Amino acid sequence: MKNFYTKITVSIFSISILFSLAIYLFFQKYYLTAIFLISIGIIIIWNLIRYNKRIRKDILYFLQSRKNDDGIEIATNNYGMPFQLFFQTYNSIINNQKSLSEENYQLHQLLTTILNKTTTGFIVIPKTIEDNTDVLYINESAQNLLSIPQTTNWSRITAKIPQLKETLYHLSDGGKSFFSNTEGNEISIESQLIISNNQPLTLLTLQNIKTEMDTKETDSWNKLIQVMTHEILNSLTPIQTMSFILENLSKQDNLNEEEKEDMRIASATIVSRSKGLMQFVQDYRKVAALPIPQKSKIQLKFFIENIVQLFNEQIQLTNIKLDVLSDDIGVVIWADPTQIEQVLINLITNAMHAVSAQDKPHISIQTIQQMTSTQIIVKDNGKGISAEEMPQIFVPFFTTRQDGSGIGLSVVRNIMRMHNGTVTVQSSGVNQGSTFVLNFPYKY
Repeated sequence: MKNFYTKITVSIFSISILFSLAIYLFFQKYYLTAIFLISIGIIIIWNLIRYNKRIRKDILYFLQSRKNDDGIEIATNNYGMPFQLFFQTYNSIINNQKSLSEENYQLHQLLTTILNKTTTGFIVIPKTIEDNTDVLYINESAQNLLSIPQTTNWSRITAKIPQLKETLYHLSDGGKSFFSNTEGNEISIESQLIISNNQPLTLLTLQNIKTEMDTKETDSWNKLIQVMTHEILNSLTPIQTMSFILENLSKQDNLNEEEKEDMRIASATIVSRSKGLMQFVQDYRKVAALPIPQKSKIQLKFFIENIVQLFNEQIQLTNIKLDVLSDDIGVVIWADPTQIEQVLINLITNAMHAVSAQDKPHISIQTIQQMTSTQIIVKDNGKGISAEEMPQIFVPFFTTRQDGSGIGLSVVRNIMRMHNGTVTVQSSGVNQGSTFVLNFPYKY
């Protein structure tokens, strides 16, 4: 019987009939026949018990496989329809989970490959760290940065690099700190709280500061050398040409008026380009030799208003609207007044050139006091900055103006660095205006 209910019903009915008939025959003294019928009933009961045990065993097997996530299929052709449908559904779920597990495995392998190709190190550990804590994940870059073999034992890692354990002890969630690895390289470490399967974990991000800084420094020097080479060659080429002309003319005994004029032009060219080269060197000194800031408390509202007064005549002549959005006299910074004045003069001057071709030129200067820093924002609706120009604008001597020296923004950046601050620029593109943000750390 394939149908579970039919089999149970028929079995119980047969057992009842057999035992009833056996009792009747027993009282009629047909002992052998009664015993035979009882034996058949016992066999039916035994088969029913076996059938029940097999179902219980397979259900238990099913539950155990779900607990262990074994994904083993169960044959369905030995059962009636209710259990057959039940196990068929189970097998379908198992097959779907196998496909999903395979996809997850492939995705895991892909993510592991990507993480191992990055130069940033990643370590995932439990939120609560003990000596016997196991590392949940560590990529190859983290192993290389820490100069450790492949291991998941946290105590072995910290035993090799004690500074790491000490740094983490004082590092809060979202915090950043630095330590030196066994090779003496400066490593930055950042801690971030993440939740996985309702369990709090700590994600550690590691980066080699020295390598990154060396790369950026090399790139900066290469750009600077290219600019300097270009400027120097532009001056030396005409000087060399004019020198040859003067040398040839000097060998002649009698010079006519035209030749004398050539000598005068050649001499004037040499003087002009020499002055240009000297100005270039002086401009370079402005970028490279800034004095140490003499910091004092600056109330930005009055400070900015005084600087804007310097541009009153130009503003009236060019019909530029310049707004100072700083009504709070409590917004202050600790900085060198002379140097920050130079920073704002450079930014305002650049903004005035940028808006010169606009129908309604507008410049705004805004101050914002935040929890840990103070910002000065200089915004204009001028010609904007193209995507090609954006990476170059802070490079010394890079300029898009014919009369520009290309040192203004370089000086701005260097001054901000000396104040432990930053300068950033935003522009959506040509004719979309520009926004320069000066960020000063807050002094308590």
